[in-house]
Amino acid sequence: MSIEKERIRTALLIVRFQSGDDSAFDDLYSQRRDCVRGMVWRWTGGVPGVVDDVCQQVWLSVLRSLPAMKQPMAFDAWIGRIIRAELALILRRRRRAAVPLDSIAEPEDVLRPGEQPPSWEVLQDALEQIDHASAELLQMRFWQGRSYDQIATTLGIPIGTVRSRLHYAKKTLRSHLTRGNDDV
Repeated sequence: MSIEKERIRTALLIVRFQSGDDSAFDDLYSQRRDCVRGMVWRWTGGVPGVVDDVCQQVWLSVLRSLPAMKQPMAFDAWIGRIIRAELALILRRRRRAAVPLDSIAEPEDVLRPGEQPPSWEVLQDALEQIDHASAELLQMRFWQGRSYDQIATTLGIPIGTVRSRLHYAKKTLRSHLTRGNDDV
């Protein structure tokens, strides 16, 4: 299934759930559980107790927060933030550092406080306007949930270079998104 079809299918399940169809949550869980577990596993280094605890807390948070979700097409980014928050919370509770903190949370966000995320179409247009290497880095980090180490290994470059290129890629994307908002 293509990424876009999966994103639409997820959005439809969210809308069904928000409309009162409780079985839609079961379908959403079945569709996305392996993806969520994989992201959690990568960020924790596969520590068994932590992976299970984080996954359970993530899905409880999703169940509680889903009725108020305003942009179903942004589910992947939304659940990524939930995963990072739950992981940080559980690691603090356990008082262990299974993962470097910078792989849990980004040092800077693409959005400024109070700013609304762009629609998927606007984001896709902006990604098409930046160079392929930058778009690929952004997709690896934010859509695929890869850590800096994984990106560095995949591309065969130092981790510092990954951080630097991601910084400039986000900056470039932001300028294209800002420019796109001025046109509207």
